Amino acid sequence: MAGAEEKEGRHPTNEYRDRGKGDGFEIEKPWISLNTETEISLKKDVKIIILIVLDTLRWDHLGCYGYDLPTSPSIDQFAKEATLYRYAFSTGSYTVPVHASLLTGKYPSNHSLFFRQLDGELNVGREITLAEILRSRHFCTAGFVGSCVLRKEFRFDAGFDVYDDRMTSHEANRPKALIRDGFETNRAFFDFAKSNSSEKCFYFLHYFDIHGPYTKDVQPNLFPLTAYGKIPQPLERVPDGFPGGIPEYQLLRIKRDAEGNLIDFEKDRRFYLAQYDRG
Repeated sequence: MAGAEEKEGRHPTNEYRDRGKGDGFEIEKPWISLNTETEISLKKDVKIIILIVLDTLRWDHLGCYGYDLPTSPSIDQFAKEATLYRYAFSTGSYTVPVHASLLTGKYPSNHSLFFRQLDGELNVGREITLAEILRSRHFCTAGFVGSCVLRKEFRFDAGFDVYDDRMTSHEANRPKALIRDGFETNRAFFDFAKSNSSEKCFYFLHYFDIHGPYTKDVQPNLFPLTAYGKIPQPLERVPDGFPGGIPEYQLLRIKRDAEGNLIDFEKDRRFYLAQYDRG
C-alpha cells in the first residue's frame, strides 16, 4: 500500500490488520529483501509474485486509510486480509525515476536515471533489477505497463522474459503521450498468464488510469460536487511541475479560440477531485 505524509486522524482503522509493532514501523519481513550485494532471499514456498502499481493513486483517497467516500471497496477488502503499511514513502514524484527506484532498490540520486523523466535510460551494465534477480532464481518474468514513459527504450524491460509496452490510445490533452486502458492491460496480462506454464512467476503490472487528466466517469452519482464542499474552490493553472495549481495538460472542460489558444477551462477544484475519485 502506497502512502504519503501522514495526516492527523488518517490512521488505518482497527478493522484492518496491522502486523507491525510499536507505532507501525516494525512490519513483518517482506517476501523479498535486497542487500548492498544484490542478494535475494525468498521463502521456499513463494511461487507467484505480483507487483502492482497504480500510478498517482493517493493513499488518502482510499477507504482503508480513512477516506469517507466509496472509492476503493476492492482494495479495502484486500487490506483486511493483507499487511497494511501506515508509513510508505515514494522516492520521488515522477513516474520514470520512481520506477527505476522500485525495480533497482536505489534512490534516484544513486541509480543511472537519476531524477530525469524523459531523458536517458537505465544503465543495464551498472544496474541489477528485481526482474533479473528473480529470473536468475528460475522465475518467469513478465511486465505489462500502461504508459509510454515506461517503454522498453528506457530499459525497464531488463530482466523480463516478456515486457508488453503496447499503447493503444493517448492522453486527452497530449496526443504524443501514449497510454493503454487498464482493461486492455488486464487482457494482455491474463492472456499471457493463461498460456504460461511456468511454476514460478513474477508479474509487474502498471496502470495509468488514475493519472490526470481525470477523464474517467465511473458512477458519478457517488461523487457529487457537494461532497467536496458547498461552494466552488478556485484552482489556478500552473506550469508543468509546479505546485499550487493544475498544469495545462490536466485541464478539463477546455475552450480554445480559432487559433487554438486556451481561453477558458474548469476552475473549480471540487470538479477535479470528483473526477479523480470517479476514475
